[in-house]
Amino acid sequence: MNNTTMIVTMKTGYRTGMITSLLLAILMVVGCSDGPNTPDISPEEDQQYLEENEQRPNVIVTDSGLQYEVIEEGDGEQPNETSLIRFRGQGWLADFTIFDSTLQSGKEARVQDFIPGLREGLLLMREGANYEFAVPGDLGFGDEGPFPDGVHPGATLGYRLELIEIVDESAPEE
Repeated sequence: MNNTTMIVTMKTGYRTGMITSLLLAILMVVGCSDGPNTPDISPEEDQQYLEENEQRPNVIVTDSGLQYEVIEEGDGEQPNETSLIRFRGQGWLADFTIFDSTLQSGKEARVQDFIPGLREGLLLMREGANYEFAVPGDLGFGDEGPFPDGVHPGATLGYRLELIEIVDESAPEE
């Protein structure tokens, strides 16, 4: 082995060793898990969140169990199930851990693509409205999932949604 080959081999070995060390350090800091990162919230805590929220002034409970409060009423049109809407919002768990936020950028989606509780809530809203929701587990992601990172099966969810506008009321093409 000549000097040039020896230097290249040493540099390659050094680089590989550094990458391996860096990956091991990241795994030690971040940790490894067998599943999604979910907080340790009990069903009792989920239920307590709903019970306490229901006692707040101005909270309305629908027949399905969805709880909502009108923060600001809108004066525009109401969406239907197939409406494509532009919205801003934030979702949190019963311990107030935020798992979803579109407050800065906003987002577009069809009403029919939301979880059942938010779908029900959006149909109550008008363009320009801002509502806060408490969504029981059976109206959220349920027990079967799929679950966003951080959301556990049967989770009670809190949301604040602003319905900015209805972008398109036509049914999506299939």
